[in-house]
Order: sequence, then C-alpha cells, then structure tokens
Amino acid sequence: MLENGFSEDELRSIRQPSSVTKPRVTYISKESIEELAGHALKSISHTRGVVSLTKLIRQEFDASGLTVSFLEEPGSALGSITFKPPEIKIFTSDKNSHLARFTLAHELGHYFLGHGRYMTRECIRSQDLDQSQHITIPKGEVERLEWQANTFASCLLMPREDFLTAFGLLLQHLGIRDRGHGALYLDHQPDNLNQFNLVSNLLSEYFEVSKTAVRLRMRALKVLVEAP
Repeated sequence: MLENGFSEDELRSIRQPSSVTKPRVTYISKESIEELAGHALKSISHTRGVVSLTKLIRQEFDASGLTVSFLEEPGSALGSITFKPPEIKIFTSDKNSHLARFTLAHELGHYFLGHGRYMTRECIRSQDLDQSQHITIPKGEVERLEWQANTFASCLLMPREDFLTAFGLLLQHLGIRDRGHGALYLDHQPDNLNQFNLVSNLLSEYFEVSKTAVRLRMRALKVLVEAP
C-alpha cells in the first residue's frame, strides 16, 4: 500500500529512522537556532513582513540542488524530506496556506540544521507537528529533531526583532497596557480574550502563519502570559 509515494516499509523507516541513535542528536540551543534562521533570512535580504520561502528555495537550489515540490496527494502526511539528494515534498492542494508554509519551513529546518547526519529521510504528519511544538526541549532523539525543526520554522517565519516590533506597535495602537501581569495576558476574562484574539489575528495576517504558531512564538519570546 502506497501513501504519498512511499511503501509501508519506507514509511516505517521514515517515522523511526534507524540511524537516529548513532550518532546521538547534538544539543542545539534556541538561541543558536534563532541565529541560524537569521542567517538564512539575511541571505535573501529579508527585512520585514511575510518571509519569501520561494527566494530561499531558489537560493538553496543553486547552492546544493535542493528541490521542492507541491503534490496534491491524499493521505495524512503533510510533508517529507530526503537528504541525498536534498528533496522536499509538501502534500497540499494550497501551497500558500498557513499549514503548507509552516510545513515547508519545518522541512527546511531539517535541511539547514543538517539532520541528514542522523537520518536519510523524514515524513511528518499533522499529529506529529502538533505534538512536537513544545517550548521545552524533549529528551527523545526523534522528538528532539522535530523540536529543532519546528523551532527553526517559527524563527524563520516570525523573525524575533520583526515580531517583537510588530507586537509592540500593535499593543500601542490598540491601547493594551501591562497591568502587572505581562505585556499580553490571557485568561478567561472577555476583555483579555478579545485582546489576545485581536493581536494574534493581526500577527497571523502580517506573517501569514496560523494563530497557533503566533501563540507559541509569543510564549517562546515571553511576551504572552497565560493564566494557569
């Protein structure tokens, strides 16, 4: 049975890379991943707003032969990457959707982070993407690779300085003030919910990412405080 061009045996090897435990996955800090994403953005002269993944892909095609294809195929896989030769596939009918952009940035994370040292290929599903978007670094080898790729995707699509600048300007424009709980406070009170939804919606539109991605980025940058 084939799914998105892979046999069952191939899918098993993708989900559980046999080489992932040898060598062990190197620890990489959030700051180092942020810096790596910054270098990638600088290489395409990105300044602010929506990041052009197309420019980055074209550049890496010239540099290493990386190819990216969008395929309208049924199945639960969102995307995949093989490393020799470097090839990314995104399984979507809308390559401009927020999910497709994050999936592509995630696979580019594997590419830029050199994860070909640990596995020959990788395939990600929606549940894997949801489960691996943690603020803390997981202990498992495979999970750590996914965490690194997701962190890179977040830093790439929502660059720190641009994100914090846009966030600050929005709060100023909307008259949202820190009342002692944090720059943006989220609990079940209607006013706080409305403020959170308004800010996250506007940032989602500005960067062309999902509200979930915005929320995680705000948490990672410690500008969003959520009630326990």
